[in-house]
Amino acid sequence: MSATSIEPDPGLRPPIWEIHVDKRDEIRRAYYNARPCQPLLKPKEYPLSSSGRRFKSSCSKSKHSGSDAFTVKGFRTWQKVNSGVNCPLLGHIGKSHNSPHQVAVRSCELLMKKAQHIDIVFSRQTSKEIENNRIRLKASIDCIRWLAFQGCAFRENAPGNAKYTSHAVQQEILHILASKVRKVIREEIGDAKFCIIIDEARDESKREQMAIILRYVDRDGFVHERFFDIVHVKNTAALTLKNEICGVLSRHNLLVENMRGQGYDGASNMRASKDEVHVHGFFDQLTSVVNFVGGSCKRQDELQAFQAAEIAHLVSIDELLTGKGANQIGTLQRAGDTRWGSHFHSICSLLRWYGPTRAVVENILKKGT
Repeated sequence: MSATSIEPDPGLRPPIWEIHVDKRDEIRRAYYNARPCQPLLKPKEYPLSSSGRRFKSSCSKSKHSGSDAFTVKGFRTWQKVNSGVNCPLLGHIGKSHNSPHQVAVRSCELLMKKAQHIDIVFSRQTSKEIENNRIRLKASIDCIRWLAFQGCAFRENAPGNAKYTSHAVQQEILHILASKVRKVIREEIGDAKFCIIIDEARDESKREQMAIILRYVDRDGFVHERFFDIVHVKNTAALTLKNEICGVLSRHNLLVENMRGQGYDGASNMRASKDEVHVHGFFDQLTSVVNFVGGSCKRQDELQAFQAAEIAHLVSIDELLTGKGANQIGTLQRAGDTRWGSHFHSICSLLRWYGPTRAVVENILKKGT
């Protein structure tokens, strides 16, 4: 049974307690809004009572509500209508505020004022509270974004209980923002090649951190260096850093095979290169060559003379362009013990002046000195 298909004849309607509890108020309102049903029967179709009386259709507009006498069992003792206090109708209506009729009237008024129902009021209050909390949360997120961008301490103030200033809430918001940023960076990289730059850092609590920066070329051909993640490490040993780096790349589906360059900062980790025989031998030979060629003024002058001759030859065959500040004579650079960058520059200087350096070494061998 639904509110759109109610039985017009009250005598044929099912009792309200037989209707599902969640639909009773809806059915009650439908009963209230329905027009009165007055079945017009022929006089002979009305049954006679035990006193020989017959009901007339003109009397069918009487209101019957309240106890079972007016809703279920029916009312037949019409001779008691004028019996004063013993009249069932007067007793039903009553003068008291708590009489069945008065209680039914108030219940009907409350039933029809749906906007004042307690569940509607609570729902309205809850919706307003949710809306206010969302406004406060949005303002807090904007503040956290600005403070994080500026590197400022988190200090907020907001009315009510929803201040969102607890450490856990702020950390959760920062975690969500960081996840979205990493997702965008990962989408920019796609399946392209990339490089990593690793640096060591410490936070305010003196915890050792490892910062991971990705360097890559986007789909439009622009080079980007993005701060990607920061990881707490127990120590700065090479194996520890390797495991953490591989873990971060694996979580974001960045293949190690696509890595085309690595940059690290940290003098203690450079000692790891000595455990690799080939790497150690290469840098050992590089240091020996640089020290041997640039160790004396005579060999340094000889190196610069070969450099001048090579530059003149390359200019004559149009292999080098001339101009102010171009084609300057230089020296081989020594590699430091604490920075990988110095090793790189040392290799570059040897590659640049490889011909003159080789000529110096061969000349020394010819002279037997």
